[in-house]
Amino acid sequence: MSTTAGLQKDKALSDTPKYLDSNPPRLSEAEAVAGLAEIFGRNGTASDIYSDRDQNFLIRLADGEKAILKVYNADELEASVDFQTRALSHLENHCRGVDLPQLITTAEGSAFGRATANDGTRHFLRLISFVDGELMDSVPRTPRLYRSLGGAVARLDLGLRGFFHPAGGTPLVWEIDAALPLRRQTAHIAEAAARGQVERILDHYADVVRPRLRGLRAQIIHNDVTPVNCTVRRDAPEQVAGIFDFGDMVFGAIATEVAVTAADACFAERDILASVCEVVVGYDEVLPLEEAEVDILWDLILTRMANECVIYAWRAAQSSDRGNYLLAYEEPSRRALARMMEIDPAVATRTLRDACRFPDGVMPVTLPDGSPDPNATPDVGPSGDKEALLATRRRSYGDGHGLFYDDPLYLTGGRGVWLYDHTGRGFLDAYNNIPHVGHCNPHVVNAVSRQVARLNTNTRYLYRPLVDYAERLTALLPEGLDRCFLFSSGSEANDFALRLARGFTGNRGAIVTRDAYHGVTDAVDVLSPLEQPDLTPTRP
Repeated sequence: MSTTAGLQKDKALSDTPKYLDSNPPRLSEAEAVAGLAEIFGRNGTASDIYSDRDQNFLIRLADGEKAILKVYNADELEASVDFQTRALSHLENHCRGVDLPQLITTAEGSAFGRATANDGTRHFLRLISFVDGELMDSVPRTPRLYRSLGGAVARLDLGLRGFFHPAGGTPLVWEIDAALPLRRQTAHIAEAAARGQVERILDHYADVVRPRLRGLRAQIIHNDVTPVNCTVRRDAPEQVAGIFDFGDMVFGAIATEVAVTAADACFAERDILASVCEVVVGYDEVLPLEEAEVDILWDLILTRMANECVIYAWRAAQSSDRGNYLLAYEEPSRRALARMMEIDPAVATRTLRDACRFPDGVMPVTLPDGSPDPNATPDVGPSGDKEALLATRRRSYGDGHGLFYDDPLYLTGGRGVWLYDHTGRGFLDAYNNIPHVGHCNPHVVNAVSRQVARLNTNTRYLYRPLVDYAERLTALLPEGLDRCFLFSSGSEANDFALRLARGFTGNRGAIVTRDAYHGVTDAVDVLSPLEQPDLTPTRP
C-alpha cells in the first residue's frame, strides 16, 4: 500500500467512529422469509444468527437444503457487496481443497438483490449455500487441527491470487493497518497497564513494523479466518474443511493473513507460541512463506491483538448495542495480550524461524548486488552465544572437523561475493572454493528448490533432467570426454576417478603436488600430502 493510500485509510477511519456503532439490521424472521420469496423465488424458514455488523439468517429451503441469507447493514456500499460477490465467484473457479459458500442467484439471475425493511431502511440481500460441518470453535483444539487451519488458509489465499477489486482498499477497522487510527482511541482501555502495553505495540507498528511491510507480498486476503468462521469435518475433527464469512476481506500483506489467523485462533491457548507455530507451519507447507514474512509475524500478531483490545473497549464505550457478542472478548483479549508480552520477541521470532526451517540469523539489509548497504542499520536478529555454539560444535563434530581462524567466523548467510556474520558484518569472500557463481545465487537457489520439490532420489531411475544434465555437461568438455558419473562429494568423485585410472592403466602409483588435498576416503587420503589430523584410533 502506498503512503498516500495509507493516509487516506487513516483519515477515513478516524473520521467515522460511528463504524463501531453501526448496529446490524433487525429484520424479523418473517421479513427474511418474505425477502427470500420475493427476491430469490425460494420458499423456506428463517432462523436469526447473530452477527456483528450485518444480519444473517439460517434458511431451510423447501427442498431440505440449508442456505444463509445475508442482510447487509444499511450503511454498506454496493461496491463492498460486489467485492464479496465477485471474490466468491472467483474462488469457485480457482480455490481447491476448501469448502466455500456458493452463490445462489436471485429469481432474475443476479448475484444479489435489494429490499426495504418494515422500518424503512434499505438493505442489500445475498443468498449463499451453507458450509456444512462443525464449527472449529466447538471442537477440541489439537496441534494437528491448528496445522490444518494454516493449510486451509493458504489454499484459500492461493485461490485469491490474481483477484482484485477496487473495494479492497476501503478502510476497515479490522485490518492490521487500522493500528494507526486506533492509536488515538486507546483511552477507552480503562486499565492503565493494559493501555500502556497496547500503546507501545501500536507505536512500534507505526515506527518499525509498517515500514517493513513495504515490499512484502500482498493481495486480496480473507482477513478473518477464525475458529467461528471455519468448519471441520464431522468424521475428521482435526481437519479444517470449510471457510466462510468474507465480510472483512481487504488488500493486504500475506503475512498479515497468517498473523490474523494465528492470533485469533491461538490467543486462549496455554502455550500460545507453540500453537501459533502449528498454524504458521501449516500455512508454510502449502504456500511457502518468505524469510522476511516470518521475521515480521510475531509483531503482526501482537498488533492484531492490540487492535482488538482497542476495538472491544471502544465498542463497549460507544456502542448502543449492549448485547453485542464482541463485548465478551474485551477481557480475554487483554489477558491474552499480557501473556504474549511476557514472551521475548526475539525468542518468538527464532522459534517461528526454526519451525519453518529457516537458518539462524537474519540477513542484513543489502544493495542489489548483495553488498552491505552502508546507510542501513543491520537487522540481524537473534545471534545466540558464540562460545556456547563453539562448545556444542566440538561435542557434536569432534576434533576431526577444524575451523578457519583462531576466532572462527560465525556466519549466518551469504549473497554474491559477500559472507555475513552474526553481527551483520559483511566479509568479501576471496577464498571459498565451492560456489563459483556466488553465494546463494538466485538462479541456482530456484533450480535446486524446484528440483527438490519435484523429486530427490538416486541415478538408478530413468529421469529426464539427469540425462539432459549429462548431455549439457559433456558438451562443454573436449572430444573424448563424453561420459560422466555423478557423485555427492569431491572425495567420492576422486575416489572413483582413482579406481578408474588404476583399472585402465593397471598401475598403483600417482603423481601429486606438494600440500595437495583430495578428500577424506582411505584411497585418496594417502595421496593427500596436506597435513591432516591423525584419526587412527588408539587402544588403551
